[in-house]
Amino acid sequence: NADENAHSDIRNLIEGKVSSTDIADNLTTNNSNKVLSAAQGAKLKSMIDKLDGFITWIDAYSHIKDGTLKISDLNIADNSIVYFKKGEYSVNASDINGISNVLFLMNEAVITCTGAYFIKADNCNDISFIGGAISGATDYGIAVNDCLRPLCRKVAVTNCGGSSVKEATGIRIYGDCSGFSVEHCRVSDIS
Repeated sequence: NADENAHSDIRNLIEGKVSSTDIADNLTTNNSNKVLSAAQGAKLKSMIDKLDGFITWIDAYSHIKDGTLKISDLNIADNSIVYFKKGEYSVNASDINGISNVLFLMNEAVITCTGAYFIKADNCNDISFIGGAISGATDYGIAVNDCLRPLCRKVAVTNCGGSSVKEATGIRIYGDCSGFSVEHCRVSDIS
């Protein structure tokens, strides 16, 4: 019995071994029947490590204090992704200035503004707002001023403004906002 078990273990090791022809030693093969070599795995890890620190991931939910989020408390810098996970947020009006390559990823977030606006961006290049529902601001939902290539995609802005506000708007664009793109957004109930 011991000999049979040993032979069985050896057969399993031999049969379970990956053939050298089934090892991909490059990062371009898309054959799902091949495994990545350790050398290419190390190269891939090195590439990922170089990105670490280049992009900053900010979890908005973890910065809520006393039930309210203030965007300015997030310390947003260039090359940041500000992620709003699914849920409801009460957000104070916040200004951001002079930053570039920032993505506000808000796909399933419901944001209720507690001030004049959700975000006012000044001199920010390549700033993007993706998804989410913004409501309740007294002046406007999102404002961009002198921001090159800003993007609003699939954002719903509702119930902003009031009778005392002269120029209430859902998305306010002013100054030089060359390349501004608004895609599949909904703005409604602006008074």
